[in-house]
Amino acid sequence: MIINTFYSKFYNKNKFLEEQIQIFNNLGWNYNDSLKSLNKILIKNELDNFDDSKVSMISQHLIAFCSIKKKPKRILEIGTYDGFTSFLLSKIFPESEIITLDLNDNSNIYNKTYNRSNKNIKSDLITKRNLNIQDSRIKFIQDNSFNLPKYNLKNFDLIWVDGDHNYPALAWDICNAFNLLNENGYLLCDDIYFNRSETHHILNYLQNEKIIQVSYILKRVSNIFSANPFIRKHIAIIKKT
Repeated sequence: MIINTFYSKFYNKNKFLEEQIQIFNNLGWNYNDSLKSLNKILIKNELDNFDDSKVSMISQHLIAFCSIKKKPKRILEIGTYDGFTSFLLSKIFPESEIITLDLNDNSNIYNKTYNRSNKNIKSDLITKRNLNIQDSRIKFIQDNSFNLPKYNLKNFDLIWVDGDHNYPALAWDICNAFNLLNENGYLLCDDIYFNRSETHHILNYLQNEKIIQVSYILKRVSNIFSANPFIRKHIAIIKKT
């Protein structure tokens, strides 16, 4: 945190916000209007106004969701975690069907990540997840994302990839997601470090092959997270055309 504070001293506090607004404009989106819409939803659900300066599940992907003009009928989330994003998706898009997928609770990988080897932490997380995804429009699938094709799912209008961030799982998640995406649908990928994350390498490969066109927004515009280039995260936005 000391290093992050050091880097933040060299940046105008509005620098990242101004750049983010411009990227949204380039995508045909209105950042400020979308933020207002998001805050209305957060307040209606007894949550705090948007603030991405804290460590939480709140980040700029929520503003991106609110920017999508043609509301998605079907949404896929890869990586449920505590179900908070599924919950917010159900509020942002109240007419949408949502499928969220995560590993089985007894999976070795599931139990080795996010301190879930601790029974109390795991139990609390599962309880929170189950509360967040209880809306009847949310369908929860527990399986390794490698097996996604076997479910013969209909295509989606919006897909949020936030599961395993490492190769090889990430590669098949992006492949499966893109092939399950409707024309003019949006695919968003979380937690991208430029030039050093597996996600960035895979998306660069696909873009160089002219299979996709990628835009990147900052995951958080607050200086404490983005001033330090070594911890600065991005979110990829791909529109299938």
